[in-house]
Amino acid sequence: MVSLTNYMIKLLLFKAHQGDPISRVISAVTRSQYTHAAILKDEATNTISEAWFPHVRERRLDNSELHGIDVFNISTTFPEYTPLTAAQNEAILSRCEEREKIHEDYSISNLFRFIPGLEDLIGKARDTGPQADVFCSQYAFDVISLLLLNAPSSELAPGYLGWSPLLFPCAPLAFLPSTGKAPPVAT
Repeated sequence: MVSLTNYMIKLLLFKAHQGDPISRVISAVTRSQYTHAAILKDEATNTISEAWFPHVRERRLDNSELHGIDVFNISTTFPEYTPLTAAQNEAILSRCEEREKIHEDYSISNLFRFIPGLEDLIGKARDTGPQADVFCSQYAFDVISLLLLNAPSSELAPGYLGWSPLLFPCAPLAFLPSTGKAPPVAT
């Protein structure tokens, strides 16, 4: 588990997600610059938790991915920034780790409901709680659980998370020294 001394969980919104063949489709359909959302668990190692096919996972971002990621502190108040408490950080981290451990499934069908007309064909997205299949922004919204957006998480595209008044832009992620090896990816 990550030590939370002087550490804050952050939300990441990606303008392009490396290796994602449908980033442009997501951007076009949602009319947003953002195509992916993840939780930054450890800034010292750029370790994230994300919903990515086939399931929720933890992984370390590669330096080549850092361009095009906007980083946000999560506040408990607005309009002034008030950082999350240690207990809130621990609760978010715990929810991430629980979902990583059970390999919460990724929902391709929920993701495609953003395409006009498809919701009529395949039905409304499901949001049945922590064991439900999720897509990236639905997962991020659910584990943070205090972004003050008046909508079910199953209807929030990555860019919609950025509308929360409790997100405050902060410095980009730092490039980390290369080990000469690819970063580990948890499965």
